Amino acid sequence: MDNKSSPYRTEYQFLYISPSSFKPMTQKIIFFTLLFCCVSFKSYGANETFPFVAEITENNVSVRAGQSINFEKICTLKKGDEVLVTDKQYSWYKIKLPQEAKSFVSEKYVVMKNDHEAEIVGDRVNVRAGAGIQYAVLGQLVVGSPVTILEKLDGWYRIKPVEESFGWISKEFVVFKSKDVKSYALAHEIVEQSSDEREKIEENPDGREETSKVEEPEKQVKVPRPVEESLSVSGILEQANETGSEYISYKLTMEGQSICYVKGLKPSLDRFLNYKVTLEGKKEENASSQYSYPVLVVSKIQIVL
Repeated sequence: MDNKSSPYRTEYQFLYISPSSFKPMTQKIIFFTLLFCCVSFKSYGANETFPFVAEITENNVSVRAGQSINFEKICTLKKGDEVLVTDKQYSWYKIKLPQEAKSFVSEKYVVMKNDHEAEIVGDRVNVRAGAGIQYAVLGQLVVGSPVTILEKLDGWYRIKPVEESFGWISKEFVVFKSKDVKSYALAHEIVEQSSDEREKIEENPDGREETSKVEEPEKQVKVPRPVEESLSVSGILEQANETGSEYISYKLTMEGQSICYVKGLKPSLDRFLNYKVTLEGKKEENASSQYSYPVLVVSKIQIVL
């Protein structure tokens, strides 16, 4: 019996760790674990300083007009596409708009210079995600800003995305690629210049210099500068049951008092019901006379934490 038990005692002694040796080993484990966490955090944090160049990891990834799937989809990207990330809110990255993104401006703030080039004649003119004031704002243009017209719709122009306009993309489809923003911007400028040069070559394939008559300078005509007024208000978004020329389902209140009625995309507004929010939008002049309070057509909504 003693002979049988001897191997077990030997194995037990081999695996045994004395209390005196356990403490320093624990300290070493904790030290290396903390060191690993610090290095990992530092590496991740480096990627989260803005701006940076990122790469799309899947196909058919939606770029939206806001940081939620309830905002309008303005274009899709494919795996391997690069984007310039400028900010982050929640689990969404703010990016410079890709060239294929939908962008619209009201025709009343635009003066055409030729078939495709135009100029903005209003101050703080909103660039929107669709042809209507009910669509989200992607950015703003100041008077004199040049725009390229891609399409004309009923009272609106679809334009080539401008510099100060942005979209949003879920971070789960994006991976950090580089901090070399300068090279990214330069590469995109080269693409655009190459496209313009190709057009010039097609128009003048022989490379001959064009001559034109010297014309008298035109007298400058002052164009009145309309202003697209954008309002910002805060309060609790609540249900409303107001009927006028049309049914209104939402209102904004503060301390139990109604501030204004709210119009916008139902899926977006429903998510914020009974929360304190900040709304941006435009007052609907035609409707305000029919209701007890002003009517705000929402272009942007953000929860107040």
